[in-house]
Amino acid sequence: MLHGAQSVSVSHAFRDFLAEISGLDDHALLTTLTEKFLNPATLYGFIEEVLQLLEESPDTIIPFSVFVDRGLKSLVIHQDRRVHFSIAILTPDHESVTTTGPQIVSFTQGWSRLHFVSLKSRGFEGDLTLATAKFYRRSAVMHDEGFCQLSRELNCEDGSNFEIENASECLVFERIFRPFIMLRLLVRNNGVDHAFEHEVKTGKQVRVRQTREDHGRIQMLMSLLRNLGRNDAIPVIVKMLPELTPHLRWQAMRECMALDAFAGMDLFRHQTLCDADDRIRNLSRVTVKQLEAKYGDALPRSMSV
Repeated sequence: MLHGAQSVSVSHAFRDFLAEISGLDDHALLTTLTEKFLNPATLYGFIEEVLQLLEESPDTIIPFSVFVDRGLKSLVIHQDRRVHFSIAILTPDHESVTTTGPQIVSFTQGWSRLHFVSLKSRGFEGDLTLATAKFYRRSAVMHDEGFCQLSRELNCEDGSNFEIENASECLVFERIFRPFIMLRLLVRNNGVDHAFEHEVKTGKQVRVRQTREDHGRIQMLMSLLRNLGRNDAIPVIVKMLPELTPHLRWQAMRECMALDAFAGMDLFRHQTLCDADDRIRNLSRVTVKQLEAKYGDALPRSMSV
């Protein structure tokens, strides 16, 4: 929570207004909140106070969840399971932080609105380009596998704003020339609980990450059971399957196969007929055919799960 008369007022107003319009669908909610709170006519006084707070109370700085490095300071105005609203200051130091390994971009869920404001009013001269950025677009292929590629490059200027469909678009800053403020409003899709991560250089999908903490814990627990070789956990995992999301269910099936090929193969055959998701049924069918073609009679023909 921010401190100070205006910042508290804005935070409370955001929360109260959100409660009034919470019944809107995801995109309508984003549009309505944008018109109300990302309006320059009502925004700049609030921005000025936040800047003062950041200067006077460095301990209140919260790392921004997407761009976490020494060139970024941010404060979260509102955060719940559906809506995120934050204000961040980006500086040229942002680009000085080098990364190791392949560059990864993440395609999450819902919709985002980004609004950029120059800091020239606080002693920074000029209104030239604030930063350059790249948009990457994800295209889904079969079985939720996808491919991403660069779709466009652009200049971020004072007053620039972008609406992003997070499932198919991702913005990455290429270079930051002068300090500026970025307001980020995010409305999540409650029906989607995973993110797809892609390597920029190849465009290939490298990971599916759970975005809900409880699902992430389940994912880690199943991986731990497999690493410990606890095949006695298979009946428990199988019993949980109907309650899991398709992505978690698919991981659970793979972990069972890794723990015990006999029980796993029987489970895959069962899911080709009984899974509630047609993607899981199709994936199970393809997997069974591939394994039968490769290993033939070495595979078990029937077991009860």
